[in-house]
Amino acid sequence: MILDLTHILIFRTSIYTFPDKLLVQKLFEASVAVDDRNHHLEDVDCVLRVVSRQVGSMEIISQLNALGFECSELD
Repeated sequence: MILDLTHILIFRTSIYTFPDKLLVQKLFEASVAVDDRNHHLEDVDCVLRVVSRQVGSMEIISQLNALGFECSELD
């Protein structure tokens, strides 16, 4: 079985607190274009992983910036 990683987007964020995490969670729950996501508050980069076949990295970055968070894609 071949694992398709082309739809997994990984970001460094400034989402440091649990209330911030809940705000972002609501954003993604409202989006039918996001298949899955998880966020690691304990990681130094506060890594956000998004799985989507429809949304690109620039759209995720733009949405998080609009909420006041910093976000950049990790390579």
